[in-house]
Amino acid sequence: MREINMNETNMNQVTNEKVSPGKAILRALGYGGVYLGGQVAGGMAVGAFSAFKVGYDIVKNGGDSSQFSNDYLDYANSLTGPMVVIAAIVTIAFLFLYYKINDKKMLEEVNFKKSVGVKKIALFAGLGIALNYITIAVLTLLPESVMSGYAESSSVLDNQSILTMIGTAIAAPIIEEIIFRGLIFDRLKKGMPVVLAAIISATVFGLAHGQIVWICYAGILGLIFAYVYHKTGSIKATIALHMAYNSNSVILSALPIDMSLTFKLVIASISVVAIFVGLVVAKKISAKKDIAEIEVVTTAA
Repeated sequence: MREINMNETNMNQVTNEKVSPGKAILRALGYGGVYLGGQVAGGMAVGAFSAFKVGYDIVKNGGDSSQFSNDYLDYANSLTGPMVVIAAIVTIAFLFLYYKINDKKMLEEVNFKKSVGVKKIALFAGLGIALNYITIAVLTLLPESVMSGYAESSSVLDNQSILTMIGTAIAAPIIEEIIFRGLIFDRLKKGMPVVLAAIISATVFGLAHGQIVWICYAGILGLIFAYVYHKTGSIKATIALHMAYNSNSVILSALPIDMSLTFKLVIASISVVAIFVGLVVAKKISAKKDIAEIEVVTTAA
């Protein structure tokens, strides 16, 4: 039988803790505030740098100061990636210090330390890519009146700089899974039914994306991520899923390929089958692990 150390015991106690609905909601609001604070900090850093850079360029080149506002907005929007990275660093640093002061370990509090096999990580990454193709196909079917606003909002991510790619594919998935699944959803489900906690956390996750189309599909993804987190008990799985989803978007937007509607629908159909097969495989992996653990316990006894 595998040895259970004190760190794992403490982590299980945190996971199994039950509180009142009011306390669960207050905790979730607090962590939501931490996320918002990180976003504000990232925005302020990028805003200050953009103002300095644009102002300096206007003075240096003898430009028209009346163009400052437009130039400032264009330049600030081009730094969305760095803003996400800064926001993630600020948020993680705050959480680390908060838990350090309270004699706790951040990785345990967000359920990062729970083991998830390499096979499952790879499986969830594959499911993330499949979900991304399904999203692309569904968005293609939406009317132009709906997609026009989405296209305008998404244009800020068209900048293919390294920091934009890192922000979208790595920083955003990590910090969003820590906050929305590892903290908000996890704390909510300690004081209310899991389904209600998943719906609330997914709704907040969707609203955090701002634009109406993003809100809708991010909300649906939030439900899926919450389900995966609840079943695995670790944000490693949802981080892998989320990273793969975002990374696929980054890669496709960087490629000079314009996929036809038929091709998108075919890929989406294949993705649906892949997700079904993936879930079956995940269930079998879990079943084999349970049987192995039972055999170890029986042998030890």
